[in-house]
Amino acid sequence: MAPLERLLRLYLATFSALIVLASAKTFVSALHGTEEHEGQTLLLVISGLEILAALGFLLPRTRSVSGLVLAFLFILAALIHGLHARDVPVALLVYLATTLFLLKATHRPKSLACA
Repeated sequence: MAPLERLLRLYLATFSALIVLASAKTFVSALHGTEEHEGQTLLLVISGLEILAALGFLLPRTRSVSGLVLAFLFILAALIHGLHARDVPVALLVYLATTLFLLKATHRPKSLACA
């Protein structure tokens, strides 16, 4: 394995682990929230989906779909923050950019078989 490919795999694994960690923290926080509010269920759904997508992002077979799901969730979270708090956390944009970069950098086109 080439050094660049090894570095990309390490970066992808680190990124996925950090997304799982951050999303698990959000999930647990929403699960044990002291006040019942409308956003609590949405936080549980989004953070749960982020965990699943980040784990799927590690596997080559599910990376494309999982990456697109992650990108969608980061855009959704940015929109919700923007509408609700009138502020978009820059971290969400970094997560989105990183996801798109890793999707492109690790994409392996299927070779065409010659008949």
